[in-house]
Formats: sequence, structure tokens, C-alpha cells
Amino acid sequence: ATQVISFAARSGHWKSAVKDPGMPRLLQTIFSNGFYNPVGAWVVLSLFGLPAVLGLRSTPEFVAHPMAPVLDVLLVFLAIGRALGAAAELVLVRRTAQWLVALDKSD
Repeated sequence: ATQVISFAARSGHWKSAVKDPGMPRLLQTIFSNGFYNPVGAWVVLSLFGLPAVLGLRSTPEFVAHPMAPVLDVLLVFLAIGRALGAAAELVLVRRTAQWLVALDKSD
């Protein structure tokens, strides 16, 4: 989706397309400075960390482990970050679909 947005904006790079004033603030925050910000890092960490923590938490050794409550808190933190990432992805996919439909209607 980001490649299509870059092509549509004719900016040459998807990061400059995300800086569009019409882009939702959440998306601008996540993508700002190439994910080198607290929210962007949280989303990227959640993308890779959530499956790892889910897998670790589901092993029999960790069900009754003393660190299980810590993993539960980490799991919630990562799940919220992943939800933010999913929301950002949906906004980009929706925007791309709208652009493609508008492009099809103009032909």
C-alpha cells in the first residue's frame, strides 16, 4: 500500500506521502522520523514481540512460573501496540483502495 501511495503522490518515497496533511495524526506519529520515535518503536516492537511472548506464555513451563504476571502485563502492552499498527495498516489500505477506485472511475 505504501508503494502505491508513493506513486500516487509522485513524491518518490512513501515517508513523504505519509506526511500529507490529510493523513491521520496517529499515522503521522507512528511513521514520523522513520519509526524512530516512541510510538513507532512500540508498534514495531509489538509486531515482532507479540508472537514471541504469546508463544512463550503458552508453554507449560510458564503457565505457573513466577514471571507469568510480568509476561501478562507485557502481553497487554504488546497487544495494544499491535492494535495501533493494525489500525495504521487499515488506514493505508483504505486510502489506497479509495485512490484505486477513483483512478478507475476517471478512465
